[in-house]
Amino acid sequence: MLSKQDMDALHEAIRVSLVARQEELKLSDEKLGKQAFGFMAAPRMKIQALFVAQGKGERRRPQVINIAELMNLCEAMGLSWQDEIRKALKAIS
Repeated sequence: MLSKQDMDALHEAIRVSLVARQEELKLSDEKLGKQAFGFMAAPRMKIQALFVAQGKGERRRPQVINIAELMNLCEAMGLSWQDEIRKALKAIS
């Protein structure tokens, strides 16, 4: 069972991997947002909310990526969401 610290570390490991892939593919937030969240009114802002810290002080952190969002992001970047979760789990073990 994962502790709160483990869950935070897992989310961060996934986020770091996704941001690295975004940079590798040279995808802008706008382009990635449209691919992964084209149904939203502001898909670029969703990418920024997931990847960049939001808020002030102690509350300043990115949104947690839920499983459906992870699936969309991975598909948009040619990744397997299952492999991304496995890699993140290995990274925090």
